[in-house]
Amino acid sequence: MGISVPGLLNFRGDRWQVAADLLRSSARGSTAQADSLRAAADAMSKAWSDEIGAMIAERCRQQADVVEQQATTLPPLADALDAGAAQMQDLSTEMLKLVERAAAADVVVTDDGGARPAFDLGLLDPREAARRIAIANAVRAVATSILHRADLVDRRLATVLALALGLMAPPFDMGPLDLSDEALARAADLTTQGSTGYCAWVSPLMSLARSNPDFIRRRMVWDEDSQTYTVTLYDRDTGAPIQVSVDPRQLPEFPSNGMTQEPDFVSIYTQAMRQTYPDIDSSNFQLTGKIVLGKTYDEQTSREVPFDEIRDTLDTEPPGSAMVATTGAPEQQPDDVPAHKKLYGGHAYSVVGFTPDGQIILRNPHGPGSDSHTVTLTEDEYRRWINGVMTWPAQ
Repeated sequence: MGISVPGLLNFRGDRWQVAADLLRSSARGSTAQADSLRAAADAMSKAWSDEIGAMIAERCRQQADVVEQQATTLPPLADALDAGAAQMQDLSTEMLKLVERAAAADVVVTDDGGARPAFDLGLLDPREAARRIAIANAVRAVATSILHRADLVDRRLATVLALALGLMAPPFDMGPLDLSDEALARAADLTTQGSTGYCAWVSPLMSLARSNPDFIRRRMVWDEDSQTYTVTLYDRDTGAPIQVSVDPRQLPEFPSNGMTQEPDFVSIYTQAMRQTYPDIDSSNFQLTGKIVLGKTYDEQTSREVPFDEIRDTLDTEPPGSAMVATTGAPEQQPDDVPAHKKLYGGHAYSVVGFTPDGQIILRNPHGPGSDSHTVTLTEDEYRRWINGVMTWPAQ
């Protein structure tokens, strides 16, 4: 975990907001520069009507398009910084209140989120000592949860900034995608489903890429001669393998990378599915399993599948995959639920893992632009707010 208790307590949101203001100012400057370049292009076209003048004018217009495109990426970054600063400030306040309550109960919160009684327990009778230890353990669980959420906000924002500023993931040039373990895991975190109804198609692919990237690589093969992908899907009725040729120059707008809007492995898989089954405009976990794996797995409920069973699925070697859905959940969430627990009704999520204090981590296929891209739930919340659960053993 990268963020410490002192680091979170000393967080200064105004520094992030200053950076956000500078990004917005830079966007305005870039827009003005693009306008100037286009005006110069028009002037050159009028001044030099020959071929050279036309070429120079066209080059100016192309440069204006590049500058304008760069300008459009900056305001969303500024908004992300503002939102991240607000979330971190809330977490800083939450940690401060916890530290103060812990001190009132004679519990010390350590820099790494640990907690211990402030005095020698040997001076107390065993029952009181046990009570003090229980209080310290409860404080530790809350502190580590706060630090984990702060770390998620920090890493998500760093990824967003790096992608948007061109520090990660080179532009897609219609050639083969990077299908390394790291690239597939990053794509799983950043993919955006786009079309309504595809959450139960996208979220299982996100889980599968994270747990078993070899499966994706074996079934999504680049052919250098034809400059296409051959994707292996399966007949939804018989389970027989189907080889589908996908031209990366003819991909749908979505799904795609949620920050760069460029294609990712989910884009390729989705196009293969659409070419094979043009009648499908939405999916469910069972149908996705039939098409992607060639196998049928039963969907269960959150009351039937405890956290330990999901952990076992994710912790096997090689690991399995898990995904959940809110459709038909026993309870509706209250309106004032915190952002890091906000779920959408009738929606599917990829299971990423568990926090140090035992909460399940879900990734929303709405992508990094969502107000609840990463969700954490206790087991009680999971039982009440989640309904459908699907686990796939290692493939």
